[in-house]
Amino acid sequence: MVSKSVEYLEKTNQHDDLEFILSHINDLEGVFKMCSGEVLNLSVGATSVAENAALS
Repeated sequence: MVSKSVEYLEKTNQHDDLEFILSHINDLEGVFKMCSGEVLNLSVGATSVAENAALS
């Protein structure tokens, strides 16, 4: 694997961090973003907390 990030982690002997990153690729079922203290689910078809509350 070749990237500046991988090169940096290898050059600075952060092999455990690189191994952790590589072992967690695609381990989440969604895409999330922190916005104003709230975790937002940006996955296709996801609803927001506000939308879920309105549906209840």
